[in-house]
Amino acid sequence: MPSRARPQLERAPPQVGHPSRRVGVGRGCADDPGQSTYLGKGSPPVPRVLVVDDDPNLRDLVSIRLRKAGHRVLCAESAAEALNLVESRGAPDVAVLDVTMPGMTGLELLPAMRSRDGLEDMPAVFLSGRVEESDIAAGRALDATYLTKPFSGIALENAIARACADDGGW
Repeated sequence: MPSRARPQLERAPPQVGHPSRRVGVGRGCADDPGQSTYLGKGSPPVPRVLVVDDDPNLRDLVSIRLRKAGHRVLCAESAAEALNLVESRGAPDVAVLDVTMPGMTGLELLPAMRSRDGLEDMPAVFLSGRVEESDIAAGRALDATYLTKPFSGIALENAIARACADDGGW
C-alpha cells in the first residue's frame, strides 16, 4: 500500500497570557519589550514585570507563577543585572525585588531604578524573608508593597494587580 503524504497544516502562532485573553507572540504583541500590549476593549495591558532575586529557585518560581497569570516577565539575579536590563529593555510596569541580595539590596536598588528618567513612580513589590517591623517599614517607606517569604502566589498576583491598576486618569 503506498504511503500518502500528509498535508502540511499551518501552525498557529505561539500564544501567551491567560486563555481568555491570549495574544500571539511577535512584533507589537506581548513580547515586544518596548510597550505593554493592549488586548482589546475592556482588557488591560499585559503588565511587564521585572523580577530580581539572587535565589534562582525563587526567581524561577515567581517567574513561572507570573507568566501563568499572563504577565510578561524578565528576571535578574542581581541589582547590577536589573539596572542593565532596564537600560537595554526599558522600564517595567512593576518590579518584584528581593530585599537581601549581595552587593546592592532591594531597598537600595529601588531608589536607584527610580532615579532614572521615566521610572520615578515605578511601583514595586518586595519579597523578603526579613520579617522585622523595621524591615517592613523600610520597604513601605519607599511606597512599595512588602510581602514576606514564604509568600502566597495569590497575594503576589494581587499586589502586582494593585500596583498596575488603572487610576482612571484616561
